[in-house]
Amino acid sequence: MNIHQSFEILGLAPGSNLHTVKKRFKELSKKYHPDVNPSPDAHSRFTQINLAYQQIVTYYQNQAKKTTYYHQSEIEKQERIYEYRKRKFEEYIQQKEVLEKTSIHEIYWGKPITILFTLLALFFVLDTYLPLSNTIEPVLSYKKFCNQNEYCSGRVQTANFTVGTDKTFSYIWQGEPLQIYYSALLGEVRYYSIAHNSSVSFHPPYHTAQYGILSIIIFVCGIIVLFYPLKSFSSRLIVKTIMLFSIFIYGIIQLLFHLS
Repeated sequence: MNIHQSFEILGLAPGSNLHTVKKRFKELSKKYHPDVNPSPDAHSRFTQINLAYQQIVTYYQNQAKKTTYYHQSEIEKQERIYEYRKRKFEEYIQQKEVLEKTSIHEIYWGKPITILFTLLALFFVLDTYLPLSNTIEPVLSYKKFCNQNEYCSGRVQTANFTVGTDKTFSYIWQGEPLQIYYSALLGEVRYYSIAHNSSVSFHPPYHTAQYGILSIIIFVCGIIVLFYPLKSFSSRLIVKTIMLFSIFIYGIIQLLFHLS
């Protein structure tokens, strides 16, 4: 006997609620009870009614257990999710606290290296912006380089300086005096001109002052790192990263210049 047959025996529609089932069972039990019903099939009918009723009651009890188990499982699942998220959040807070306590000198490199980079940057800043020195020197020799299209360039040699030139050989002759302007600290040629005609001036294709902004950035970042107490880890990381990036670019430029 399946559950649908049980409902049919009681004369109820499948899915009727338990209250209706109990009410119907009482009615049929009184009607077919062998003590009150003399019909020959009353006993078997009464037995079927009892079996059908018990099966329906058992069915509803099992459904209730399944529903309860499902809700308990959902509650346990939500509790596990909550505990997992709570644990992850606590780990995040702990990591954040550790990062916030991290000294800026523990990022990338230590304090001595920062001092070294800052002093070097200060040196290049001063070399860039201090007044230029100048001297007059005669051209001892020059080397001329021309490509197939006769675009010429080369290097002029004086007593103390080798200066790059760019299409200037129609103006410069051996023995001709040059007015050379150079930086105060590095002695790097910034520009030069023919001594008797200062309106004709030439600039080397490269000098460090062209990238003076990088040395300023490195110096400013170094001062911030050394003397300004940055509160958040992110701000410390940003300043140190900017300093690292500027040092890297400046170093690459210097390397390419000296290799050229």
